[in-house]
Amino acid sequence: MGFLSGNNNVVLVSQCNNLQGLTVTFQVTEDLVTLGNKGFGLQLNCFPQAGQVFQNQTLNWFQYAMIIGNPNDQKVSWAVEYWNTIGPKTWPSGYTPNPPNTVPQRPVIPNDSGASPFASAPSNQILAGSILQIQLITDANGNVTQAIFNYTPPGGDLATANYTFQNNAIFPIYGAQAVVVGPINGAPTSFTSGAGTLSYLVSSGSLGVETNSCGGYPEPGTAEDSNAIYGDVTPATGSALTQQTVSVVPMGMSFDFEQSSFGQDEVESTSTWNPAYYLEVIGFPNNALGLNAPSDLNSSSLSPQPAVSVSIDASLNQSLSSSQITTIRNNLPVVNTFAPPVLAIDSALLTNYQTLLYPYNISFPNLNAFNALNVHEVAVVTLSAELNVQVPTGGNTNVPPVTTTKVTVQCKANIELAKGEDPRMEDLNPISPLSYPSWLSYDLRIFSVTAGQPHDMFSVPSPTDAGQAVSYINQVLSNLNKPTQITNGDTFDNALTQSEDASAIPFLPPQAGDPAQFAFAVARVRIKSSITTTVGPVRVFFRLFSAASTVTNFAEVGTGEGTYRWGTNGTAGHKIPLLGVETIAGSREYVTVPCFATARVNLNGAADMNTQTDPPNAVLIETSAGAEVDTYFGCWLDVNQTTKFLIPTPPSSQSGWDGPWTGTESLNGAIAVAPHQCLVAEIRFDDTPIPTGADTSTTDKLAQRNIAWLGVQP
Repeated sequence: MGFLSGNNNVVLVSQCNNLQGLTVTFQVTEDLVTLGNKGFGLQLNCFPQAGQVFQNQTLNWFQYAMIIGNPNDQKVSWAVEYWNTIGPKTWPSGYTPNPPNTVPQRPVIPNDSGASPFASAPSNQILAGSILQIQLITDANGNVTQAIFNYTPPGGDLATANYTFQNNAIFPIYGAQAVVVGPINGAPTSFTSGAGTLSYLVSSGSLGVETNSCGGYPEPGTAEDSNAIYGDVTPATGSALTQQTVSVVPMGMSFDFEQSSFGQDEVESTSTWNPAYYLEVIGFPNNALGLNAPSDLNSSSLSPQPAVSVSIDASLNQSLSSSQITTIRNNLPVVNTFAPPVLAIDSALLTNYQTLLYPYNISFPNLNAFNALNVHEVAVVTLSAELNVQVPTGGNTNVPPVTTTKVTVQCKANIELAKGEDPRMEDLNPISPLSYPSWLSYDLRIFSVTAGQPHDMFSVPSPTDAGQAVSYINQVLSNLNKPTQITNGDTFDNALTQSEDASAIPFLPPQAGDPAQFAFAVARVRIKSSITTTVGPVRVFFRLFSAASTVTNFAEVGTGEGTYRWGTNGTAGHKIPLLGVETIAGSREYVTVPCFATARVNLNGAADMNTQTDPPNAVLIETSAGAEVDTYFGCWLDVNQTTKFLIPTPPSSQSGWDGPWTGTESLNGAIAVAPHQCLVAEIRFDDTPIPTGADTSTTDKLAQRNIAWLGVQP
């Protein structure tokens, strides 16, 4: 999530000059709905130039707000308040304020603590297609003379409210901050949905993000807060700027696994995994989660905590007998051991609504569940989690207590208990789990090389043409699996980055005179066992996904319709990934393309893709008793190649989906149609199959990497 959230957005200035004719417009693209329909506000908080004084009070904060609900239910209201947040709260004894009905903290406008309605907002919601706008009219010297509030519902008429300042109450402003927060008087709010675009316009001058306060004093933040987040402002400077992304952090919880499958040999060697998984909690204010100080992250008695349970569902284990299921049910692992510290993006807890990871152990008191399984059998066990949070939805955060509403979030995920060995990939960096999202696997990396580059990755000279790409990735894998062959110090971890941008790969074929560029992927597969034995073959399939139209949730489909199709040439033990086929908007489409460490069988002519072989990615692995063995698999990502071997759409008959046919489209051409690509690596090992419905964050058998493109974007 972004660190610009709630009552903390950028402050825009015009080189510390007076802002002229500032207009802020919020175009709503998704219904703005709050928990319990308590309402919210669009605030334009502005900062006067230094030295502005009224009734001997220094002015440092001007607030212009459009309020939906509270205190005027189902109405859109406006409010203006000019503040001195650093002065006294009461007038000196004997002083008569002028104007009357003002206080030292708000010395300019009489009776300014309320809100005046001017439009309707049924259920205190603002629907997609609505426009909220605050416009400040200034005179030639940059003094704010009027505040105009405009509201246009979707397909409706413009409603306007206009406040004109008295002659003695006009002042210049140097900076402005727009926030989408709770309604007036310190009320918090939590959005359950909402998105839009904030745009900023000045009649003269050039806006930009402030880096140092122009006023020379702290710029106060409003007491109201929310789970809104704000994206980048573009362009960097100009008379018109935009924040394209204003959205909300949804309240939710999900499983992120360090390890989601467990083999009997592993458990014999290690009975406890610390941690085995995290519960990722997002969308809540820190104090609602009992996190009031950084030390609370380490508290084993933190309240509230997720409640975790484990069960076995016979419908997910139809190959097991009722007696096997009963034995396993009576010997389930312990999965609810909370193992702080809770991990936070901002461990100082200065940021609300951030991503938090609650770590949990999994331990096995005995081997009875595994002993109930026969050779090659797997038991699917279900973890369920529930978290109840009292979310602030009313009252005044400055005058506790606030009113709250209980929010319950739940999630489920499956783990596997396997009689056999357990090859797996790590999703999270064990040292820094919050470094990257859980679905961007730590054990899958992509990289590109350029012909003639001075550094030989993993001590392998770069290919000079496409004919050498396959032999190149084969030698890279050989060297990684026999590290003594690497003489330049390269390792999987130090030579290959997790960063999407830093591992961008070429989309375009090399232009005239440019050296050839090639892209590759490498996956690390781990096996830990209590015995030394030969396991396999362990296979890894690599697939390019059109992420704009497909999801990575796993379903076993064989050669049928689906993203994870695979086939065989009929040879015993042979398995190979096939093109993924899905029906989208009533039409079948190819949505995934497999990649290999061997040449494509249909690259130079019609061929049945079931006849493809890929020996570097079907490997027998020798385990080492008590130690982890890492094995590397990989492929050539021939994304910038123009040889035609695909057809745009699957034939009507399923028997023709995989050829043979004459290709009319290259992989590069297919990606140009759907450039939002990701790569998924899947471990195909019969003894630990991928659970149905699992995705790249809930199984250690799938790993995902998003793709960024070098050069011209497709």
